[in-house]
Amino acid sequence: MRILCLERDNVTQLCDPDSDGDVYTSSFELFPFHEGATFSLYMGVYNGNGPYAGQFCTVRCLLDLLAGPSHWQRTLDRAREAQRLAHEFNKELAYPAVFFNVPVLTRMERVSDFNALFRCFRPHDKRLKQGEYVTLEPYLEGNFRQFDQPTNNRLGIGWTSPAAGEPDIIEHIPTAPVTIYATKHKNIHSSSSIAHAFSHFTWHVTGSHIICGLQGVLSGLTYTLTNPQIHSVGASFGTSDGSVQAITDFFRTHKCNNICRGWDRYIPDRNSLPQVNFLRDSSADSCHIRQPCLPQQHGFRHNDVRYYKNCNKEVPSAPEHQREENSMNSYV
Repeated sequence: MRILCLERDNVTQLCDPDSDGDVYTSSFELFPFHEGATFSLYMGVYNGNGPYAGQFCTVRCLLDLLAGPSHWQRTLDRAREAQRLAHEFNKELAYPAVFFNVPVLTRMERVSDFNALFRCFRPHDKRLKQGEYVTLEPYLEGNFRQFDQPTNNRLGIGWTSPAAGEPDIIEHIPTAPVTIYATKHKNIHSSSSIAHAFSHFTWHVTGSHIICGLQGVLSGLTYTLTNPQIHSVGASFGTSDGSVQAITDFFRTHKCNNICRGWDRYIPDRNSLPQVNFLRDSSADSCHIRQPCLPQQHGFRHNDVRYYKNCNKEVPSAPEHQREENSMNSYV
């Protein structure tokens, strides 16, 4: 909508289909309600025919980039993986304990001409551009806070802290009958036990990565979370992935509770050792690990192994004349 030939609103195009197949546009405010190290967050409204229509949303923009689809891939991957593991965790606890907002990708259709004016009254760094890619996700209402101990206190190059303060909407939680969850149930003493147990659970199930940076709102014993961090052994989840160091830091401070006691933990020495198959066929490689011949099968005395297999050849452990001298000395 234009006023005196000036564009009034920030408006997005139709977003990608969400998990229910619904698509929306969004119109949002002229200034962000939060700017972190990576993102600027704007409050908007869903426009469309799906169940979110008319509800508040968060428009997330990359702060220092004219973002394209590839810039958001890691963020979307982290959210999808977190929600997948949250579903498994809910089955373990036999009730809906943890949910993650999964954002959808869209593009800026129109940028308000009044953004620059509002920057004078509400200073901020983000300058929206027409055509840049942003994401939409439900707006979280309630006491937004961090539920776990950050594992990235020692930030390195390329290792950015997660943006804090993202809101979401607690009223719209994916609902499912409790009967879909496992029948076994564990006693839960406090809500903090759930958050710490969930991070531990992600390592216990995957053996390759752990989900931290649990931030969002809590309603009863149900968490609705957003923008998770994932630390993986292979550092495959973007710049916020602290890899083995962050995983080690988590388990150094983590104390198991009645939910996660007995689950697998990360053990640096064991998990970092290379896996070697000592039973592989020796003909597969030209040079392989030396293996001693069995003494009893070759007529040698115990602890008197003289030959080693190397490159499919028998190599004497000592020259022939030295072995004869040793045998003569044994009778002296």
